[in-house]
Amino acid sequence: MHEKMLKSNPKKWGRIESVKLKKPVWQGFPFKFDLSGFVESFPCGRLKLYLSHFKQYVYMDKYYGPLAVVLVISLLMFPYIWKGQDVQVNVVDNLDSNVVWYKMLKDQGKFYSGPEVLVEGFVTETPRFSYPSGLNMEAVLYFWLPPFTAFWINKLIITISAFLGMVLLFSAHLKIRKWEIVTLGLLWATLAYNPHIGISVAGLPLVFWSFFNLKKNKYLFPSFFTIIFYSFYSSFVLVGIFTLLFLSVFLIYGRIIEGRFSKMAVLGLLIMVSCFLIQEYNLIYFLFFQNDFVSHRKEMDYRFNSFSNHYPWDYIKNGDHNSVFYWWGYVLILAIIVFYFYLSTSGSRDLKNMPREEKALLLFAIVLSIVPPCISSLLSWEGTTNLPGELFPLIHSFNWMRITFPFSFFMFVVLGFGMIYIKISFKKSLVGLFLAINIFVYQFEWRNLINNHLGILEYQIPTFSQYYAEKQFDEIKNFLGDDWDKIKIGSINLPPAISSYNGFKCIDGYLPLYDLDYKQDFKEIIQPELRKDQDLLNHFQFWGNKCYLQNATYPDQFDAYKWKNLDAIEQLDFNYNVLKEEFNTEHLFSAVEIHHERLQLLSMFRHQESAWNVYLYKITQ
Repeated sequence: MHEKMLKSNPKKWGRIESVKLKKPVWQGFPFKFDLSGFVESFPCGRLKLYLSHFKQYVYMDKYYGPLAVVLVISLLMFPYIWKGQDVQVNVVDNLDSNVVWYKMLKDQGKFYSGPEVLVEGFVTETPRFSYPSGLNMEAVLYFWLPPFTAFWINKLIITISAFLGMVLLFSAHLKIRKWEIVTLGLLWATLAYNPHIGISVAGLPLVFWSFFNLKKNKYLFPSFFTIIFYSFYSSFVLVGIFTLLFLSVFLIYGRIIEGRFSKMAVLGLLIMVSCFLIQEYNLIYFLFFQNDFVSHRKEMDYRFNSFSNHYPWDYIKNGDHNSVFYWWGYVLILAIIVFYFYLSTSGSRDLKNMPREEKALLLFAIVLSIVPPCISSLLSWEGTTNLPGELFPLIHSFNWMRITFPFSFFMFVVLGFGMIYIKISFKKSLVGLFLAINIFVYQFEWRNLINNHLGILEYQIPTFSQYYAEKQFDEIKNFLGDDWDKIKIGSINLPPAISSYNGFKCIDGYLPLYDLDYKQDFKEIIQPELRKDQDLLNHFQFWGNKCYLQNATYPDQFDAYKWKNLDAIEQLDFNYNVLKEEFNTEHLFSAVEIHHERLQLLSMFRHQESAWNVYLYKITQ
């Protein structure tokens, strides 16, 4: 097979024969690691050649190798190996939403139901198109696996995809074979990515590696496969639309530099668009093929949410505004590297002699490390926040300030060039320090594990099992009797996700899309409490994704864990008649004690393996 392919296209396939491999990375370790037998065993000639070519990229400097990579990734995942479901993970936009969404869909057998099929659990019931697509790879994991297993496997895939992508990008196309590439891949892989967006950000190096391939018209099959994999394992709404935007700019930039468009790269872009549209068929149906459902997002006004009135620094330092939690020092190092490249001609190689392709990627990354945060800052100010929605009503509620979500990728591309070209004697020590910061400080699981033993930070986060408190809720079900699953529940300072995860029908919930009429009816229940707190009123009125039973005593505080020992709510001014008569709700769960003449305490539930004290109330006449 190999001989036939060489004869058919010696220019394309002959170069693999001439590859001179460097000294294996694992030389010096107490074992020998040889891929040749593994590669030769493949029956498919084309795949054999791909693997033979890839083999050259895993031969690296003798100080690092497969063992180092495995050790770092194992260290990253060690809290899951050690603690199992007793590991402490990030709660916000994670346990309180995506995990329970997938479990509800699976339990009701509605993962792949039609767009208008009603799903119970949050906000009483809402159409299937209110929930994430079942064609997303993260959703597929939750469909086939138990929630916790799907959760940690999702994290592992994100980590491995991030490492492979960054190593391939720098070694395959930039012709760089240095130990820095491996450590750059590990630094990128050990960032604390939000798991609910899959490889949207972590997989960007893989995407750009694929488009470099397509521009050169080589390795078409693995490149197209990677593009399809990325498209079905990322969020179109949160990141994908900006990925398409930046790739389009990248191709136009290539057209300016090289004087031509690559047909294969354009085809790759079209394939990515098609895959995103297929994955988001529910969203497409909601936007273009139905008229009866009016979303609560119609009332959204970004002047009153957490994205408003920010400077560029607020969008790049880390966190919710760019989807990745990392040490803010990386941003300062980025500035130093850009300044160095601007002023200096020294280093491991003269910047002026840098190959054109490397220089093009570096300049592209520098520009996109600066411009998007400035755009986000401009859009965040009161006069411009809603301007895109006013110009294009269809995207009124779309958050264009998330254009900074891919920022960390472009930042690390620049950091990678700095690691390679700038000579400092203590570089390896710095890399070790940065890896330690990534893993032990910014990874939620390790940070919480260390804090439990050292008590450095004054907070405590529940474990996966404590948060969902399944054993405690089994006791509640037994108390309510056989008809517990027919009872509608509202939750006070207790995330509705807990109740829904355990099978209860909730009148409240956290969703990106639900009926506007429902929101307005729900507002009548909590209106007296909202009037006490203007910020709380704005939060519900102009955002409203959290359709929660808010109160002014503990506003938007749905982390009322039992170890906080919160005082009782002395006056909870809900419209109980609306709650009971229009929402057919007689029972309330609360994480704090409530004193009110309309609420009868039926029981209080404690459990050693739960993060909550759950008070069960019944609404009286």
